[in-house]
Amino acid sequence: MADYLKRAISDLSKRHADIKPVADSKKKENRELQRHALLELETKRRVGVSIASKRAMAGYVFNDKQGHQHNVVPIHEGNAEDVVKHYETARKRAMNEKAALQFHRFDGEGRVYQRIHSERDFTGAEGKTRKKGFDVIMQAIATHKAEKKAAMEQATRERRKELADHYRTVITELVLRRTLSRP
Repeated sequence: MADYLKRAISDLSKRHADIKPVADSKKKENRELQRHALLELETKRRVGVSIASKRAMAGYVFNDKQGHQHNVVPIHEGNAEDVVKHYETARKRAMNEKAALQFHRFDGEGRVYQRIHSERDFTGAEGKTRKKGFDVIMQAIATHKAEKKAAMEQATRERRKELADHYRTVITELVLRRTLSRP
């Protein structure tokens, strides 16, 4: 069986080697023929990303499927850049893997982007107000991480106890069988 598989893989590798140069030249030819259309699509995509980024920095109102309105607060320019950078990375990875880029529904999990501004950016009362807001956000993140870690540790502790009880039961049954099977 193993020899059959090795031969099949070898045959497929040889056929692939014969087809690869033809496929590569065809790709290059198609890229050249569609260069203007691809450039136009890329330009439209970049404009769309730029518009979405500016919209996020300005804040907006979102209407969900049920018709409810939700205010989306504006984000800082630096944070918008980080989000776009993350999108570009995911997009490139999806293209390399020949997969579709999909966005999941927001469930409260994810990244928090916050750039720390120095005292020179915000002085006086404004600086203190912004620092208080930042401290609240960082405290909420730390609390969430601690709660998540405690829940995982508790689940692990409970699972270990369940496994230990199960093993004790199985060992006891095996010992009983062995004892009963002796003459």
